[in-house]
Amino acid sequence: MPSSESGYPGFDVLGWYGIAAPKGLDPAIRNKLNVDLKKALATDSVKISLSKLGIFPIGSSPDEFGRFLDSELNKFGAVIKSGNISLE
Repeated sequence: MPSSESGYPGFDVLGWYGIAAPKGLDPAIRNKLNVDLKKALATDSVKISLSKLGIFPIGSSPDEFGRFLDSELNKFGAVIKSGNISLE
C-alpha cells in the first residue's frame, strides 16, 4: 500500500510471498531449487496465472531474499517498538 493510502507518509507496505528452505540446506540443492524456481516463474503460463491474482514474481537469489527479509524485519520491528505493540 503506498504511503498516500496508508496515511503514513514515507511508509509503504506491500504484500509478498517467498519460498524458504531449512537452515543448513546443502548449497548445491539450494542453488538448484533457486534456478528451477526462477525458470518456472519466467514461463508465460505462470506469469499469466499469477498476474490474474495480482502477483508479479521477482525471482531473486537466496542472498537477495535474505537481505529483503532482514529489511522487512527491521522495518516492522521499528513500527512495533514505536507503537508499543504487544501480543495479548
